[in-house]
Amino acid sequence: MDTIIAGRYDGFEAAERGRERLESCGFPQSSIRVFVDLGRGRGVRRPVRVTVAVHLGDSDRDDDAIHVLDATGANSIERAQGDWRDVAALAHEPLPGKRPVDSTRRSHGVPITAG
Repeated sequence: MDTIIAGRYDGFEAAERGRERLESCGFPQSSIRVFVDLGRGRGVRRPVRVTVAVHLGDSDRDDDAIHVLDATGANSIERAQGDWRDVAALAHEPLPGKRPVDSTRRSHGVPITAG
C-alpha cells in the first residue's frame, strides 16, 4: 500500500500552483497527479473541484506535502493508503485508511521553501 496525500482545490489555477510548489520543493513530477473530481462542480454555480495527489511511497515527507498543499490553498487535505495506480479513486471511493488531515498538522500560512 502506498501513502498518498491529496488536497482539493477550487479550480485549475489554484491546483496548478499547488502542483508547481510541490515540484519546487523536491517532489518528483512522476509522484504528482492532478485530476478533476467529476462528482462535484458540475453545476453552473459551483466551482470545479480539482485534486492534487502526491505519492509518498515510503518517504517520510508527508508533513512537507501537507504544508505545501495547505499553503497553496487546498480546501481539504486527506491522507490515504492505497494503490498509486488507482489514485483517481480518492475522490470517489473509500480507500483503506483514507482520512482528513488534522488541522493542527496544517501549516496555517507558514512559508514553504524549496529543498
